[in-house]
Amino acid sequence: MTDYSNSILVVTGGTGFVGKVFLDKLKQSDLQFKEVRLVRSKECDLRKLDDANRAFIGADYIVHIAGITGGIEFTRNNQGSIYYDNIMMNTNVLHSAYLNKVKKVISVGTVCSYPKFAKVPFKESEIWDGYPEEVNSHYGMSKKMLIVQGEAYKNQYGLDSQVLLFTNLYGPGDHFEKTRSHVAPALIVKFKEAIENGDKQVTLWGDGNPTRDLLYVEDAADALVQALKSNSSVVALNVGSGLEVSIKELAETINGLTGGHFDLLWDTTKPNGQPRRILDTSVTEREIGFKAKFSLKEGLSKTIEWYENQLASKI
Repeated sequence: MTDYSNSILVVTGGTGFVGKVFLDKLKQSDLQFKEVRLVRSKECDLRKLDDANRAFIGADYIVHIAGITGGIEFTRNNQGSIYYDNIMMNTNVLHSAYLNKVKKVISVGTVCSYPKFAKVPFKESEIWDGYPEEVNSHYGMSKKMLIVQGEAYKNQYGLDSQVLLFTNLYGPGDHFEKTRSHVAPALIVKFKEAIENGDKQVTLWGDGNPTRDLLYVEDAADALVQALKSNSSVVALNVGSGLEVSIKELAETINGLTGGHFDLLWDTTKPNGQPRRILDTSVTEREIGFKAKFSLKEGLSKTIEWYENQLASKI
């Protein structure tokens, strides 16, 4: 393992959903940096090259977690800003890393970069075999450019960069507001509200048939730590649970864990999103030694407990 005791690590998005957990995991690990510095959006706009360049002065390593994302409704309503904000941040982070002679950049990518009808399970070698699902394509393509730019900068400038292609994340601290939430927190909110309202049934988007590979946030943070520990030079790596679950199965699981036991109705006028998502994580396990530890039920139970505590604290 590389000796980081004289190195400076700069983290973007360190106060966000994944970032907070990553920093906790980093403290618990055997990685010791001379300094860990956070880039805060209030002080630094990574969409501006000058800001990004100043943020990484003196950096030896960068973990780039910052990004604008959300659930299917948020993504559909904010396609232009999501594309612009993410592609500008990503472009400036890598370019500033090159200008500041950073040794390695590890960035958070997304499963949304894969083709809509990718072969299951998704393999990194097949990420260019088609266009992403339409609603998420603007986010997916902006993140996909991290791979393109990373390869280009490695070939011309020798910059070492790696993109971890995260699947659908969930966990404590996620976005639970209706206008922003991803599938797992959105379902948790729906069932908790139905209980509070005394409803007998819950209506959900789509037909319930699409599948997802859901990754608990602590596993995602562990993957970032493992990538830092590793000397792997593979540009893109899948990070997921390796388990495929349908939205219908997910809803039924959350229904039971929240104590609701509602009848489920499916609004097929609403979009399904990508038909299937499941990542082949064999290359990642070989390259950085990462394998997800949390089961879906365990992760959901922890997430529901956290959300219930948040609701209780507001009473």
